[in-house]
Amino acid sequence: MPDVTEPNDFARRFGQLVERYVISLGWTHQQVAHKVWGDSTRKSHVTAYIKGTKGKPSNPTIAKFVKALWITEADLEACRAPPTPMPPRGDEGSGLGSELIAELARQFDASAEAQGVLGWSDFLREKAAEYRSLKDEISELRGTNPRLDNQLAEAEDLMEHGRFRAAGEILQGAKEIAREVVREPLEQLSRLEGAQGRLAVLEGDHERGATHLINAARLFDFLDPDHAIALRQKLGQETELRSRRYGGVGAAAAVRIFRSIEEIASETERPRDWASAMNSAGIALSNQGARTGGEAGAALLGEAVAAYRAALRVRTEEAHPVAWAQTQNNLGIALREQGARTDGEAGAALLGEAVAAYRAALRVSTEAAHPVDWAETTENIGLAFESMAELEPEAAREHLNAALEAFEAALRVYDPVHMPYDFGTATQSRDRVAAKLA
Repeated sequence: MPDVTEPNDFARRFGQLVERYVISLGWTHQQVAHKVWGDSTRKSHVTAYIKGTKGKPSNPTIAKFVKALWITEADLEACRAPPTPMPPRGDEGSGLGSELIAELARQFDASAEAQGVLGWSDFLREKAAEYRSLKDEISELRGTNPRLDNQLAEAEDLMEHGRFRAAGEILQGAKEIAREVVREPLEQLSRLEGAQGRLAVLEGDHERGATHLINAARLFDFLDPDHAIALRQKLGQETELRSRRYGGVGAAAAVRIFRSIEEIASETERPRDWASAMNSAGIALSNQGARTGGEAGAALLGEAVAAYRAALRVRTEEAHPVAWAQTQNNLGIALREQGARTDGEAGAALLGEAVAAYRAALRVSTEAAHPVDWAETTENIGLAFESMAELEPEAAREHLNAALEAFEAALRVYDPVHMPYDFGTATQSRDRVAAKLA
């Protein structure tokens, strides 16, 4: 009589191999059918091969799956290898079904070593204990939501048949359902925490307010990191804007909120979010420094410059040109404020760095592509040159002419009807410099 066990066993193992690759690629069975046969309607054939119910696949069919899914030769050879010998029947006191025992033996990376070192009895007892503990843990999760219960039941069924990878995918779906279940009460808790923070700010306690606002965002750090970061940015910007409008020390609270983003984003992990946080912190520090006198203000401006330079390690001209130009302009503003507060050559050097940062930004923020940004940056160049004229009297006329040219260029863009404020400030600067040159 021909041996029918081996072909069926290979069909099952080949199905598991195909399923592993399909899951790793994130494809549907319909997509796989299209890749294998050029016919997406044959998705049921894919399902049958994965379940091992279609019999032993032919060599041409195996070749098609290997090519379509990029299955490695090593994985295919492991699939063709004879199954791991079953343990002696006297070792079946693990409490697991024979099918699951066989699957555990096949999937255990060092089954041969386990037989030699631990022995089948110890191996099966340990694996049985791990399995029962995991199954109990999953069962305890039931009872909170019908959709979640269905997912967990399906995962348990797959586990009983040794399909652990597929069970893991089902649990991934269960996690998404669980996130939906907890999100609404978490949103309410976050809003309450945020309300506490705003009350503290109304009282003038910005430090306590920042703590509550950061906690409001932290509630989502694991559930939804993207939302947690966006919420910190929103709350930080609100706090910083309030500080600019009404004064006080709110900018320091805003900086705390922005820097708390580093709890879930770093220069290497989520670098774009981290760079955005550094840029936002720089804006708050720069505005606070501009409004603070003496050494304290100078220190804040120094922190702002450091924050912008850090952001520019990620926001490069090649990778993120628009964000890079914005940060270069922000860096120029902080350097210009530093230079205006510093006497002599040191101040002139800082103003020179500011002009260099502005001019770098104009490589991206051109008059044709970004006229408003170009005009604002060009006006900033004019202000830097006007300050340089005060620090370098011997080159004052040269600097004033450069300033005048910059203001007049900006006025080509500023519309007195639609941009009256910008038009007015640039006009005043132009007239002031023209008077100095007269």
